[in-house]
Amino acid sequence: RADKQSFAYFTFDKSKNLNENAYKRLQAITEFTAMGSGFKIAMRDLEIRGAGNVLGAEQSGHMQKVGYAMYVKLLTEAIGEIKGESTASVGDVRVECGVDAYIPTSYVPSYDLRLRLYGKISRIDSINTLQSTLIEIENICGFVPDEVSNLCKIAIIKNYASHNGVKRVVLRNTECYIALADVSALSNFASGLECFDFAEYQAGEMPIIRFVKDTSLPEMIDKVLSFMDYCQN
Repeated sequence: RADKQSFAYFTFDKSKNLNENAYKRLQAITEFTAMGSGFKIAMRDLEIRGAGNVLGAEQSGHMQKVGYAMYVKLLTEAIGEIKGESTASVGDVRVECGVDAYIPTSYVPSYDLRLRLYGKISRIDSINTLQSTLIEIENICGFVPDEVSNLCKIAIIKNYASHNGVKRVVLRNTECYIALADVSALSNFASGLECFDFAEYQAGEMPIIRFVKDTSLPEMIDKVLSFMDYCQN
């Protein structure tokens, strides 16, 4: 386009009522007009649709093909490569969870702060980091609601899984399990299978470690987190 000014026109049928989300998207487009605002528009769209999948691979905008967490990971690896630093290879893990896991706008009204917190939460990779992150969020924003606490726990489970050959994590009322990429990944969880009686290995085309659900889903997530953390040590 060089020296040519470009324009985009959005039209809609006045005889049809736009839903609330449509109006929010139009507002985002009119609000973010400066150069380089595409990322902010993408993140606003993520918030409109719900940020429960912020740690997954289904987003839109600049991150449509990779998801927010993967986008950050790829960017970090690219920067490390430029600096000559080596980065450990990790797999992309799909997480399906039956609890609310996001940062409510009523809890953190600032868009920029929510964005920073999402990035920080996506990097939680140990129990110590989980605890320090929750304390930091509480110091900044007040008592941490369940939605944010759930998001932090799912983040660490996902990061544990991504380094240990897991392809999928399912944490729902009906079933709880982690699906392994192949049988060789089973060795990463051998210690946990020996010590936790609610975890059992099931062979198959996609080998899985199934968790016997004997309590509420939030409590099961805590138990799965304990299992995953134990296997790291």
